[in-house]
Formats: sequence, structure tokens, C-alpha cells
Amino acid sequence: TTVTVNPLPVSTITATGPTTFCNGSSVTLIGNSGSGLSYQWKKDGSDIKDATSVSYIATSAGSYTVLTINSFNCSTLSAPTSIIVNTAPTATVTPGGPTSFCYGGSVKLNANTGAGLTYKWLKDGALITAATSSTLTASESGSYSVIVSNTGNCSATSTGITVTVNPLPVSTITATGSTTFCSGSSVTLIANSGTGLSYQWKKDGSDLKDATSVSYIVTSAGSYTVLTTNSFNCSALSAATSIVVNTAPAATVT
Repeated sequence: TTVTVNPLPVSTITATGPTTFCNGSSVTLIGNSGSGLSYQWKKDGSDIKDATSVSYIATSAGSYTVLTINSFNCSTLSAPTSIIVNTAPTATVTPGGPTSFCYGGSVKLNANTGAGLTYKWLKDGALITAATSSTLTASESGSYSVIVSNTGNCSATSTGITVTVNPLPVSTITATGSTTFCSGSSVTLIANSGTGLSYQWKKDGSDLKDATSVSYIVTSAGSYTVLTTNSFNCSALSAATSIVVNTAPAATVT
């Protein structure tokens, strides 16, 4: 009677990268290759459907083994390879006010908070130096996002928040004549003109009623300014123009 004992195959797993990673990543597990070998990959002891090639891409946590079968239909189960998948944090940005404002303004951007979280802020995709707190005050136009990392060394990048800084208008006054004259005379003050500009003339800091055109005729002494507003509803106050009105003398003949 002939007794034949067929050999068992070797069955090993080699990981092509770290077996601890963040969700959304993966690692490829590779079984040993050889002539006539076939495979059945398992997770936590159960067969993985259609996982019968020499390699398997693992994306979820668990204990992975491979059953290697040779041409004699003899099989060997590999030692397990443990895969650990750490949870990535949430990354969101909430503005603390309007994200469109006039030059000189700003908006506070707030990232989500939580235990063990760290932050890196970006503007237009580039890291902002030393911006590592959960909040950022943005005063320039651009797309702002934040990278949030947790203690598992996993990170997530928020969607961008667009901040728009609108320009201030130019605001100047030109006098058409002398700003010192005698009572009974006047001078016309003219603001700079431009598309979409509107005006409010002021005397000694107070609005002049119905004085909203590009020019204003001055007949009394005081400090005159003009508030110029553009199409973005941004305003700039001009430098003051001082008007001096001298009193004319009495002239009588008796």
C-alpha cells in the first residue's frame, strides 16, 4: 500500500505600508506567490467574498489572514495581520459675521473644536504661518480653509470659505475758488467723480440736509467734508476743507 503525504504550502502576508492608518486610506496585503497556488482571504475568520487573488486591499479594521492552497489541494492559514483604522476628525469653518466687507474690516473664522484637536489654517491652499488656533481673523480676500488633526494623527481639510474685501472709494474735495471770502460770496466745492459713487456733504462733522450731489455751494464758514460711497457700499471721508467768511464792512453815505 502506497501512502503519499503531500506538502503544505507556505502562507504568509506582507503589508506594503503601515497597518495603522486613517479612514479613507488603505493598505495592500500580499500573500506569498508560487506555482499552482490559490488563495482565500479572510477577515476576522470569515471568508471575504471574491477575495481570491494573491493580494487584497484592506480599507477597514480587522484581523486579516489568507488561506493558501497548493496544487495538491493542501492549505495553510497564514498568521493574522491586524489592521487598525483611526477615525479622521471633522473639519468645518463657520464665519462669525459677513464674509464680504470693506477694506479695513475683518471676519472671525471658527473651526470646529474638540478634545485633542490641532489646527493649520490655509489661504488659497497655502499654509498661513503661525495660524494654529481654532479661530482665525481674516482681513484679506481669499479662500480660507483649515486642516484639523486629532490624536490618532488623522486629519481632514474643510471646504473653503471665500472672503471678499471690497475697496474703499477715493474721497477728495476741490474748491473752484478761494476758500476765504467776504460774506455774501460763495465757493463751490467739488468731490471726485466716478461710476457708482454717491455723496453726503458735512459741515463741522454733521450731515448737510439734501447735500448729496457731487458738488456743494458754500456760503458760510466752517469745516467741510464729503463722505463718498461706492457701489460696494464702502465709504471714505475726505480731508476737511476750511471755509473762512470775512464780514464785509458797512458802507453808508450821509
